[in-house]
Amino acid sequence: MRYNAGNAAANGLDRRAALAAITINPARIFGLSDRIGSLDPGKDGDVVVWDGDPLDTLARPVRVLIRGIDQPMRSRATELRDRYLPAVLSSANGEKP
Repeated sequence: MRYNAGNAAANGLDRRAALAAITINPARIFGLSDRIGSLDPGKDGDVVVWDGDPLDTLARPVRVLIRGIDQPMRSRATELRDRYLPAVLSSANGEKP
């Protein structure tokens, strides 16, 4: 969704409207805007902190909070990367595994 919102903003959609398209508007559609979709007192406190513009395709999340609780930035994909990348890099450099 954020890629599509970013494309729309790049092609003339107001940035506030693009962010609303991926935050408060879906919450309204699903009838959840009283709990999620914006940063207001009493809401769940789900937040993503980006290393850049969240509508930029190159931006990456650096911190995620769900209901105000920090979430680990680990996944099965990052665990596999960390496990196998050193062997791939050493193999690419001509070293034996």
